[in-house]
Amino acid sequence: MHSKRRHGQAHLLLVDDDPVLLEALSGTLQIRLTNFTLDTCETGMKALECVAAKHYDTIISDVNMPGMNGLQFMIRASEVQPQTPVVLLSGHADRPLISKALDAGAADYIAKPIDRDVFLRTLKETLNISRLRFTTRRRQVNIIRARKHYEDILEKLSQSNERWSRTLIQTMMKISSVNHPPESLMRWENVQQQVNIFGERAIRHLAILDAYLVNATQDHRQTEEELNTAVESLRRLALTRLQDKP
Repeated sequence: MHSKRRHGQAHLLLVDDDPVLLEALSGTLQIRLTNFTLDTCETGMKALECVAAKHYDTIISDVNMPGMNGLQFMIRASEVQPQTPVVLLSGHADRPLISKALDAGAADYIAKPIDRDVFLRTLKETLNISRLRFTTRRRQVNIIRARKHYEDILEKLSQSNERWSRTLIQTMMKISSVNHPPESLMRWENVQQQVNIFGERAIRHLAILDAYLVNATQDHRQTEEELNTAVESLRRLALTRLQDKP
């Protein structure tokens, strides 16, 4: 099942070879979650086709599936979408596989029989991780662009200063000449005025970019800290639950 994605929606992929469970979890999401789209697949191979075709904010996959188990699917899916959190659904007998999956980078796991509240809570946490990762990447791009713009302005200012300096020297030579003093003096004043205007504009723009870079860098670091905390917290809880189970 494929659903169209609108701007701002979370996009989820649910993979399980049990059509009854797929329908039940899909129904839970429809009732308890808002502003999302959902794709469902019954095999890991079909799910990989979905992963190759579109971006997902969270992938939920059963561990014990024929042909390709959840760990194998997660590893291959992560090669295509390394930033997408993967949550695994597991039974008691799947504990060794879940342990390997957590070591391999799984965001969390949900034990069967599935508690709907636990399922939704975990999903919201992974969606928050996806949101923080997206924000981090977007801010990184904006900071790189702003720094490039800053460097371009400095380079243009340097080139302009060199060009205006040559022009001023030439103008001064004309002013010293007895042949065209009035015209040369007007040229001198015009060049000085252009230099001042360009310099003032460049300095204002640089000040704006400098303030933006300071604030954007601070926001970026704060978001990175939130992201790292969210990822580590979810991982610690998953490992603790796994160790506590008999």
